[in-house]
Amino acid sequence: VATKKLEEEIQAKEYNITQLENPDLLSIEEIVKIIESNESLQSAYSNYTKLDPTYLEPKYGYEPIYTNITPFFKGTLDYLFYRSSSKQQIEVESIFSLPDRENFGEGLPNLVHGSDHLSIAAKFNFK
Repeated sequence: VATKKLEEEIQAKEYNITQLENPDLLSIEEIVKIIESNESLQSAYSNYTKLDPTYLEPKYGYEPIYTNITPFFKGTLDYLFYRSSSKQQIEVESIFSLPDRENFGEGLPNLVHGSDHLSIAAKFNFK
């Protein structure tokens, strides 16, 4: 009985397809600006375009153009922030390269990539 009720609720729910096709990217950018304006936080991927210039897009600075790819949205949602302190200095030694875009197709996941989010990772030096 509970399963049937849940199915009815899911079927009755209306989805705003226009919203999915045109996500509010400004709100994402605003969140990033707030985080980046905190001088103690740094993004491990802040210089990603030095590693892979094909990802350069001026409005995103030097971050990857996207870390999330679906048929309805392509953008950067995933960040890796770190903070050094006077007691513990942290440096990024290396970062994980993003995969070649030729395997993305219309969106992820697909047979090559098992998630709609690309993996990001960094190796840090603690001094």
